Amino acid sequence: MEYDLITFIQTLLGQGVKGYVISKPEGTPYPAFVVEDTVGRGMDLYGNEGKPFDYRHSIQVNLIGQKFALLSKYKEILLREFDGFSGVLGTHKIIDCRLNELSVIKNINKNYEFILLFTLSTE
Repeated sequence: MEYDLITFIQTLLGQGVKGYVISKPEGTPYPAFVVEDTVGRGMDLYGNEGKPFDYRHSIQVNLIGQKFALLSKYKEILLREFDGFSGVLGTHKIIDCRLNELSVIKNINKNYEFILLFTLSTE
C-alpha cells in the first residue's frame, strides 16, 4: 500500500516532491512527504468465499518542508483527493477513505510538517 500511495501522491503534487516510507532520508531535498500504513481487519463477517469483507488501513501522510504556504497548498490537494475517495489505488480497491485528523507542527529541524491521518477501507 505504501508504494501505491507514494506513486499516487507524487502524481498529485508533482515530480519535484518525493515520497518515502516511514522516514525522510537525511540530505534529501524539501518539500517531501512520508507515508506510514498500519493494517487491521475491518468487519469480522465471513461469507465472501471464506475471505473477510475488508481491511482497514490507518494511513499517516506527513508533508515536510520549509514553506508553510506551499505545504498548505499540498494539504488542500490531498484533502480534496483522499477525503471521500473510493476507487482503485494501484493494486488496491478502496471502498472508502476518510480524514481522521489533521495537525501542523514545526519539527526539531525547524521545518513545517502537516500530518494527515486517514482511514482507508479496502476489499
